[in-house]
Amino acid sequence: MDDIISNLETFDLPFAVSNIDLCISWIKMAMEAGRIAFWEYNPSENALRYYAEPDNMSLLGLDPHLTTITLEDRVALFDPETAEFAYNHMLEAVKFGKAFKVDYKIRTMHGDIRWISARGLPQPNENAFGQPKIVGTSLDITELKEAEAALKSANFYLEHSNKIKSRFLSNLGHELRGPLHSIIGLTDLVSQSRGLTDDDKQNLSQVTLASSHILTVLDDVLDIAKVEAGFFDLFEEALNPTEVIDETIGILSGLANQYSVKIIKPLKTKTMVWADQKRLRQILINFISNAIKYNKPSGTVSFTVKKIADQVKISVIDTGIGIAEEYSDRIYSQFDRLSRDISNIPGFGLGLTVCKSLADAMACEIGYESKVDAGSTFWIMVPIADKAKVAATASSKDFELRMNKKIKVVYIEDDLVHQKLLKASTKKVPLEIFVASKGMDGIELIKEKQPDAVVLDINLEDMTGREVLTLIRSDMEISHIPVIAISASASDKQVQRVMTAGADVFIRKPVAINDLVAAIHKTTLPNFR
Repeated sequence: MDDIISNLETFDLPFAVSNIDLCISWIKMAMEAGRIAFWEYNPSENALRYYAEPDNMSLLGLDPHLTTITLEDRVALFDPETAEFAYNHMLEAVKFGKAFKVDYKIRTMHGDIRWISARGLPQPNENAFGQPKIVGTSLDITELKEAEAALKSANFYLEHSNKIKSRFLSNLGHELRGPLHSIIGLTDLVSQSRGLTDDDKQNLSQVTLASSHILTVLDDVLDIAKVEAGFFDLFEEALNPTEVIDETIGILSGLANQYSVKIIKPLKTKTMVWADQKRLRQILINFISNAIKYNKPSGTVSFTVKKIADQVKISVIDTGIGIAEEYSDRIYSQFDRLSRDISNIPGFGLGLTVCKSLADAMACEIGYESKVDAGSTFWIMVPIADKAKVAATASSKDFELRMNKKIKVVYIEDDLVHQKLLKASTKKVPLEIFVASKGMDGIELIKEKQPDAVVLDINLEDMTGREVLTLIRSDMEISHIPVIAISASASDKQVQRVMTAGADVFIRKPVAINDLVAAIHKTTLPNFR
């Protein structure tokens, strides 16, 4: 320190100093407060000289009265965990005249461990055969390292907690989706029975409506979890937007009747868009259900479908209560219902949050315009499908229309209700279903029937779906048959492993019959595999 002070007059200071003693006092205070030590290493003498206050020397693991030490003796005081790494960095700086920065641990004279950050810069040195002097600083960064370790531990705990949450939500989805799918499917079957009174039909409609609402909330919660985990399963294809709107209207017609709201269907369009049908339908379900629930008695919900450049703008227009401008920055917030005045309307405030995430995943944009007491318009901009994608979709549909024979399907599923629902679907679509409740029974059934496709639940009592897939793909007699895997509780890692094992398509339960039939048709197209 004395050497630095004695030569302070030669420093080119960036500010005017009228009192050299005051400047020296400032430097000492700054070094002490910042736990900083200056040092200089001269390779010609193998001497490492320190300039620091006694307390700071102690923090560096050195005798407070020490001024000079060899580099080897200094490194010997380093903690073995970081000693070699730090020493090599210092030698490289001396050999090649390079600046360096290295963090290392030392054990002080009191026995505690401290973290030190050393920085060095080369300086000309005529007496060391071209090897430069290295001058630099050492700074105690123990608290910073401890904070980093605490943050790392907190992140690990958070990641672990997120895994537990994801596993819980996955199990929750399995436990709730299956029964809900059964309720909705069986209710639909019963409603088609003859001899039902109008009251019976109305009661069944209410059961379906309530179950569908629970399922929508469940899907929203699970999708929020997927957003936070950063993944989405997308199956994009060429779609006619008005057909998707018509399908969604059909799903929500009961809700519209309940709220006495009239839905006006959009004009047909031939323009095809590129999107995931399930996800686009989910966004429209949220838009339309909100337009119904927040409407006025005898209000309307209408649509516009406009081509704008290389996109199609789908708008859902209602004559409802509208949204105040003060809520514009909260419209996509989780669990935010915006106003206490709507507490009697069912919902958790997740729908629009999910819509925004789904739209982002499909590279779409959503937005809204609204005026209090005059209604709202929610819209989504969807990319137009190019001609090649439209042609591929058209050829798939043409094949479905030309099909004049039943498709044979082996369904491996241990849930009797799901077996019944798929069998019941054959009344509407040309499928011939053969069912097995166990994995090995399913393998034998596949060999016997030689089906056009296999539908496989990946959570069986006797085997996992991966094990069944491995047996299918390793048997030359049946390895060519496409497999559609389904499950209500599969994580994305499980889905990936199932697809790697040989599944052609994966569908999460509850499986809409239309979606499953579409997947069966797709996988049985000529030259699919």
